[in-house]
Amino acid sequence: MTILKRIAFLAVTCLLLASCSPGDGSADSQPISGGLTLRVKSEPKQPQPHQDTKLIVQVLAKDQPVTGAKVEMGIRHDADKQMERVKAKLSATGDYMVKKTFHHPGVYHLTVSAGKGDISATASKDLIVE
Repeated sequence: MTILKRIAFLAVTCLLLASCSPGDGSADSQPISGGLTLRVKSEPKQPQPHQDTKLIVQVLAKDQPVTGAKVEMGIRHDADKQMERVKAKLSATGDYMVKKTFHHPGVYHLTVSAGKGDISATASKDLIVE
């Protein structure tokens, strides 16, 4: 990835993180005229420290599941400066999934980017681990 692309990705990530807040356990991106829509959720909805958690991303185009997308998730705890980047894997249900165990309570910032061909989308979500 070129420096310019990294700077653009970081700028978009910062804007998305600044505009999100804890909610009902899901986050949706807004589609860009025929582009991708992302839905992000966790199972369980409110994870506990040291509990195995599934971070699930639905990638949709015109309300239909998209397979073959490249999906990456950035995970950062409020107290950390560095973001962990994890590639999501396509599950048998057609969703993309990351398995994660959160070791510390607090707010985790999730930033998801997905792309297939010329279209891409980004979504963010705050996850509270209590």
